[in-house]
Amino acid sequence: GRTFQVRLGRFATREQAERFAGKLLRGGQPGWVVEASVSTAASSGKVGLHARRNELFKVSSQGFYVTPESGDRLLELEGKKYRGAVEVFANRQGRLTVVNVLGMEEYLRGVVPNELSPYTYPELEALKAQAVAARTYALRHRDGFARDGYDLMATDRSQVYGGADAERPLSSRAVEETRGIAATYAGEPIQAFYSSTCGGMTENFENIFGGAPIPYLRGVTCAPEQGAEGLRWSTNGTWSSLRVFAAEDRKSLAREVALALTLGLDHASSWSAEDWASPVRREELRSWVESVGVLRDAPAIPDGPDALEVHSWVNWLVRRAYGNVLLNAADVDYLLYSIRDEAEIPEPSRPSVAHLVQKHLVLPFPDSTVRPRLRLSRGLALRLLIAILADARLLPLERGTVVESSEGGSLRIRSGGQEAEVKASPRAFLVKQAGSDYLPVESLHFVGGELVAYRTNGREVLYLEAAPNPKGASSDRFSPFSHWEVRYSRQELLKKLRGKLPLRDVVDLQPARYGVSGRVIELKVVHSGAPLVLRPGEIRNYLGLRDTLFSIQRETNAAGQIEAFLFTGRGWGHGVGLCQVGAFGMARAGQSYQRILKTYYRGVEVERLY
Repeated sequence: GRTFQVRLGRFATREQAERFAGKLLRGGQPGWVVEASVSTAASSGKVGLHARRNELFKVSSQGFYVTPESGDRLLELEGKKYRGAVEVFANRQGRLTVVNVLGMEEYLRGVVPNELSPYTYPELEALKAQAVAARTYALRHRDGFARDGYDLMATDRSQVYGGADAERPLSSRAVEETRGIAATYAGEPIQAFYSSTCGGMTENFENIFGGAPIPYLRGVTCAPEQGAEGLRWSTNGTWSSLRVFAAEDRKSLAREVALALTLGLDHASSWSAEDWASPVRREELRSWVESVGVLRDAPAIPDGPDALEVHSWVNWLVRRAYGNVLLNAADVDYLLYSIRDEAEIPEPSRPSVAHLVQKHLVLPFPDSTVRPRLRLSRGLALRLLIAILADARLLPLERGTVVESSEGGSLRIRSGGQEAEVKASPRAFLVKQAGSDYLPVESLHFVGGELVAYRTNGREVLYLEAAPNPKGASSDRFSPFSHWEVRYSRQELLKKLRGKLPLRDVVDLQPARYGVSGRVIELKVVHSGAPLVLRPGEIRNYLGLRDTLFSIQRETNAAGQIEAFLFTGRGWGHGVGLCQVGAFGMARAGQSYQRILKTYYRGVEVERLY
């Protein structure tokens, strides 16, 4: 609703105004707004406070002081709720300062969810680590703004504090279960620096902030102890029972053989490499198609003198797996243009071969041929069958993303919004994706985030292939800022730096010194004058980068002049001390908040101070 202001009285001194304000409140009705204007030699300003039912108002030595009459009630200021009391006074600059006065634990309840979201990162041990770090920081920095009449800022100049409205059950539980606990070194609360995402490794204090080294703020790897995180799936030497099969291009057929065996081609397990290199028979192709099942109702495999040549098998598979090939004659000619033996591809098969070239499923041999008239070997026939069916999503494979490992050696896999728990057979075939290749392995390491394709018999996994998590195994890989890219043209960069540095142009940016984590701690700005050197804080602020853990790629024009800079980086923040998202990753790996704190703060004690 609307708010009306009523001003009563004009006073020559502050004391007169304070006495009158107190008298009004004591005699006023609940819900009235009392506004007093004070003037002193040092400052002048207006004070507006809501005098509500069950709130006590008094005039302090500096200004006005409001506290709830009952301890379980909250104050409200500008639409936000706060615990404790609120004091308002005129500061040295002649402006109003509003201070929330409250106990340490109540303060932390409004800090922890703002610093580490319990919704995005819902791990209690991580939130406990954040609570202890925030408590330690507050203890260390009490009276940090004593000249201004308060201890800490409510912004990231200290710690982000949102009052009672910011509180969340899980983070409040973390605060309560660590009540009075802090991280100490030599018996004193530490400088508990922390940042969002460290990019896989934290940095030494002095490299970012300057000054003398701090023994507990050293660069450390953002990960639990070796072997503590993730799950390793191993098999009982399944691959030792299979030889290394090779097709005509000498690439391993192990993946195809493994899939074939799980699809029912049991007789293939006894074949040697020579058997796979031998010409395939039409009856074998028919048997394989029937074993796979998805093409069981397809027209018969063609007969005739060229039925067992590469082009014929490709054409039959493509037409059955994809249906209509959406390429016109110009598309086909374009895709086959650079293939030396494209004239040898029979006309009916040209669209199908071009379709597979477009999908990178049929790659030319090193001599730029596809050898369409080549007599099919068993290995090549199987490779084409598996590759095409897998691409067309016709193989009975389930796909998803690994969420995490579970007790008992199983994985939780998310697919289509649903999660399933699976366990490997002791004889499972395991395959690791490496670029465009699939390598047979006897064990796989999962940390979460891996893309997988697998086949089960309803009880356990018979075949599983996995692509490594592109963000690696660092504990902060759950952050959207664990990897990032920023591109600036030279003119955009100049615009960012102009006004902050004395320069008229930018010729190049050259990292001059690196920290232990690989962070750029000195960046040379080359221009038409003497080179300028930026330190980490300046690098982040002037260039608008999330972190200084980056590499620089340069785009040049025909004259060799740099036209643009591409920053490929990791992390968000200064990178010193606790990595907040890394703490979440460690907690998911089963680490306690004490272990998390001692990982990022080296040599500290985690103890109860009150």
